[in-house]
Amino acid sequence: MNTKFQVLKLFASLLRYPGREYASTVESLLDELDESSPAHTALNELLKFVRGKSRLQLEEEFTHTFDINAAVSLDVGFHLFGLAYKRGEFLVKVREALREAGLNEGTELPDHLPNLLELAAAMDEERATALVQECIFPAIQRMTGVVTAGGFHLALIALRVFLDEHFRCVVLLFEQSDEARAATGDYVYAPMELDELQTGVARHE
Repeated sequence: MNTKFQVLKLFASLLRYPGREYASTVESLLDELDESSPAHTALNELLKFVRGKSRLQLEEEFTHTFDINAAVSLDVGFHLFGLAYKRGEFLVKVREALREAGLNEGTELPDHLPNLLELAAAMDEERATALVQECIFPAIQRMTGVVTAGGFHLALIALRVFLDEHFRCVVLLFEQSDEARAATGDYVYAPMELDELQTGVARHE
C-alpha cells in the first residue's frame, strides 16, 4: 500500500474515540511523517499532551473537543451540507461506498471522518484524491478554523497539513472536479454558505 494511504488509516485511528493504544498510534504516525513537516510538529505536541493522562481523561477531553460543539463535529457531511436534504443523500452514497470497499461504518454515521479516511485509503489514487479534495479537506478546514484549545485539535491540524502536502488540496478547495462529481454522485455544495454551523445544532440531529 502506498505510504500516504497507510497514513490516512493511521489518522483514522487517531480520530476515533481514544483507547489504551492511543499514544502508540501517535508514535506510529510520527514514524511515517517527514520530521520537517508542520504535521510532525503538531503530532509531537499531541504526544506530549496524551502522555501521562489516564484513558478516562483522554475520553473526557475527546468528548469535550468533538461531541459538544457542533462546529467541530467529526461528521463530514454536516460541514458540507449543514442540515440540507443533500446530506441524507450523501450519507446513502457514503454507506454504499463503504460496503463496496468492505468497510464497516461502526456505531457512527457513515460520514464520520475516520470512516471517510479509511474509505479514501481503500480507493484507487484518483478516486481517493477526489474524495479528499472535495469532501474531507473542506470539512477539516472548517473544523480547524473553530477549535483552538485542548490537545486533540492538534490531530486535526496535523491531518490538514498532511492532506495539503500530499493531495494538492488548496488548488481545488472550492472547485469540484469531474472525478469528485463521480465520487459524490454529482453533488454540488458551497461550504462557504453553511451558516447552520453558527447555530450550535446538536450533533446528529
